[in-house]
Amino acid sequence: MTTAANSQAEKLDDVPHLRLDSESVLENAYQIGEKIGQGSFGKVYKVTDKKTGERWAMKCISKQKSGNAPIHLFEREVAILKRVRHENIIMLKEVYETHDKVFLIMEYCSGGELGKQLSAAVKFDEAVVKNVMTSLVSAISYLHKCGVVHRDLKLSNILLSKEPKIEDKNFFIKVTDFGLSVVKEGVRPENMLNSFCGTLNYMAPEIAENKNYSQQCDVWAMGIITYQLLCSYPPFYANDEKELIKKIKIGKIVFSSPDWDSISSEAKDFVKKLLHVDPSHRLTAPEASQHTWLTGIKDTVGVLCF
Repeated sequence: MTTAANSQAEKLDDVPHLRLDSESVLENAYQIGEKIGQGSFGKVYKVTDKKTGERWAMKCISKQKSGNAPIHLFEREVAILKRVRHENIIMLKEVYETHDKVFLIMEYCSGGELGKQLSAAVKFDEAVVKNVMTSLVSAISYLHKCGVVHRDLKLSNILLSKEPKIEDKNFFIKVTDFGLSVVKEGVRPENMLNSFCGTLNYMAPEIAENKNYSQQCDVWAMGIITYQLLCSYPPFYANDEKELIKKIKIGKIVFSSPDWDSISSEAKDFVKKLLHVDPSHRLTAPEASQHTWLTGIKDTVGVLCF
């Protein structure tokens, strides 16, 4: 991580982390509501601050049931959430810990998962997708600048919230679930990642092939997400994992008619440049933020592929 990013992390790492003798202190502070989700390493509940009436989400994990490995990953997730602040990344408010459980109090996103909204809508208007991807690219660019690689970007890990300044703005997104995220120190070959992890439908070819990889795996996942949002189905699908991995490695992108007939050439170009099989030729997240589809400015990132 750069010196600037380290300095920023030090300023942000001020999330209260309270150790408790029992859960009664937590129960006195929050009204525990319904279960609203299941993260990589714990259940998520809707809670209400008894003093302010504000709604929050509470993620909890049992240390005893999870074992040492999941607890280690959960601690890493907490450490990452403590050090990042971005309007399109879920905010961690505070942490409570007892002898057998850990509780994260985080932003509550009333819109639920983006994937469920897509299922209900069949597919989104291109203008909506562009707004969503502008926000997602901004969030991932910020994470990469901080040295953080998410490694599990997918529709179910993107939540919908209300834009604080614009009451009626829909599809204001929050990236969540940092259970598989890591901090990548530097860009030298020895700093490459090698753990096989993530969700296969969103997995970059370099991970599927068990090669070393970098933060570019997140860019590939953004390409998958863009494609899905524009047409409602993934670019690669198969009846079994072996065949799916084969298709991911080949990386052939098809814009089938009639689903893609009304989609702009700029949007198609954006997808193709995020889903380049070779990560060294794939757009970086900052480069993606300057693509003509998102900016409306022609030729901001090279020539269109069409």
